[in-house]
Amino acid sequence: MQAGFSFSKLADRLTSLADLPADDLDLLAEMPSSIEHFGTHQIIARHGEAASRCCLLLQGYLSWQTPESADGQITSICVPGDIADLHTLYHPRVHGNLISIGPAIVALVPHRFFRELAARSPAMSQALLLMLLADHANQRNWTVNLG
Repeated sequence: MQAGFSFSKLADRLTSLADLPADDLDLLAEMPSSIEHFGTHQIIARHGEAASRCCLLLQGYLSWQTPESADGQITSICVPGDIADLHTLYHPRVHGNLISIGPAIVALVPHRFFRELAARSPAMSQALLLMLLADHANQRNWTVNLG
């Protein structure tokens, strides 16, 4: 992977979950994305929308909130390096609202890239699956703590 690679926090997160060879990490350099800047409390993904891309958080913080009211209950918080809506690869309907907590920079990456990445690299496929499972484990802990 190149020094100064803008998606290094994602690479750090993936390597914390699985042993990934350098060649597999280099595949991330091929990631197509559009970079979006969001202000405080902007909706990035709205409940009920069909998703065709994932939101990789580069800077700032995002939260998932229940859609029942304008100030919905926060159900999780995303930090840089998180793919906030990785689950939409498997179920492309958004459940809840993904909202910026403050100013945030997000890379919007087509689902196609992650599917191709997983097909090209079994180790990367496992790392993405472990990332999704870790997100679900955090969600369960968050729910228990709120209960």
